[in-house]
Amino acid sequence: MPSSLISARALLTGSTSGLSLGNAIPYCSPVEMGSTNLISPPLSTIFLCAAERLGLSPTLATELREKRNRLFYTAVDKGLPLRPSVLETLQWIQTRAIMAVVTSSSRRHFERVHQSTGLIRFFKVIITSDESPAPKPDPQSYCTALARLGVDAANSLAVEDSPRGAWAARSEGLPCVVIPTD
Repeated sequence: MPSSLISARALLTGSTSGLSLGNAIPYCSPVEMGSTNLISPPLSTIFLCAAERLGLSPTLATELREKRNRLFYTAVDKGLPLRPSVLETLQWIQTRAIMAVVTSSSRRHFERVHQSTGLIRFFKVIITSDESPAPKPDPQSYCTALARLGVDAANSLAVEDSPRGAWAARSEGLPCVVIPTD
């Protein structure tokens, strides 16, 4: 989204609890969802696994996910809080380096979420799941961003918020800092 820039977890949790299921979404481990490592799969896969655990059909699971998304976007449209010091940090970096975003979100989702933040202006390149053939932890999205920026991985720095993202960045040879999210 990326959650290293905004604080959206509370909105997502609130949107999920608004499904009349409360917070009773069961945990599904990455291995149960077909992942070959301990890096979490995309949220859509987690949601379908949890729905299956609750005995819901894939159709109902999709409907619930769409309802959750509507609740989430209603909250997003009211504005999202930036994480502390994000604006100042991006302003400082902008005078010293070029920046890109590599996100597992769709372009539509990313732009909708960041419509009110004003942060898109800081990034020369934005790579979304729409441009990437495989989701993180596949490093292709980072490879694409580096090529569009015209820079080497060794002279770059990835800032990530998830193990999947860190894995993708490191696999492409990028030094990586992980900022834990709330």
